[in-house]
Amino acid sequence: MTLLADDPRLRGPVRMQGVARTCAENDLEGLRRGRERLHHRLEPMRRSSEMPSYTGGCHCGAVRFEVKGEIEEVSVCNCSICAKTGYLHWEVDPATFRLLTPEAPIRDYQFGTMTSKNLFCERCGISAFRRSRSSPDQIDVNVRCLEGVDAEALPVAHFDGRSWD
Repeated sequence: MTLLADDPRLRGPVRMQGVARTCAENDLEGLRRGRERLHHRLEPMRRSSEMPSYTGGCHCGAVRFEVKGEIEEVSVCNCSICAKTGYLHWEVDPATFRLLTPEAPIRDYQFGTMTSKNLFCERCGISAFRRSRSSPDQIDVNVRCLEGVDAEALPVAHFDGRSWD
């Protein structure tokens, strides 16, 4: 026998484990238990799964990239270029970074010690990633250029690049 949603038998109280409950209450309880079972099955997979992946790029879209990792902390630097560009730094291992637009019109601006590689899109001028002087072996991602990341919600460390030498 098939029961339809408008069947009056679905609206009345049902005895379950000695407690009078409506079918709707039973359905909600079943959904809650199902979610708990699913959560317990997925939890080990979440712990062992890959790192989160983010995509990002410049304003015009000519420069696109993907980066994997946990954003645990970002930093703000007060050096002359970072202060003027509003860069929000997240340093990642180059193995976790992939440029999706290898033919992108990327330019490099260097100054001072000529150590940093201040990369930017030649079309729109946005610096979505770079190689910093303080960590030239890392990719320095501008978190403000990542899609779906609330930069204001991240813990921020402050780096005194103006006095660093």
